[in-house]
Amino acid sequence: MLIIRPEQMEVFKPQADAQFAERVAAYLRRKHADVVVRLVGGATLVNRLSDETLMKMVRLGIERALSYDFTWESSITAFIVLMFKVAPNFDQHPLIARALKDARFAPEERVEKIWERVTSKNWEAAREDYDPRAWQLKPEER
Repeated sequence: MLIIRPEQMEVFKPQADAQFAERVAAYLRRKHADVVVRLVGGATLVNRLSDETLMKMVRLGIERALSYDFTWESSITAFIVLMFKVAPNFDQHPLIARALKDARFAPEERVEKIWERVTSKNWEAAREDYDPRAWQLKPEER
């Protein structure tokens, strides 16, 4: 039987992480191409973002999702889609933040629980608090 040690698995992690980010970026271009994103330099559509800028945004989203202990690709992707569709800082809304940190539920359940706990009024408030600086991009990046 073949045994792969954890340190051997770590060698493959950067490549797997990069491939995941590429899949998320491709998904955003395919399914959310017409979503308007506001950047410090102005608003644009997802399908008009350069590949480099979109990848930076996706990597930021992955980082933020991981800070909530998400490990499933589906949960991380859902979190990133919310950043694009609602606001890059949507998770700073008090009720949404509470749902994402609720220790009563496993991290992967928290994304699902958001839909039960957050009202349309709260989503709208999160949209209104959209902060383009949360993308952490330079004004000229598009």
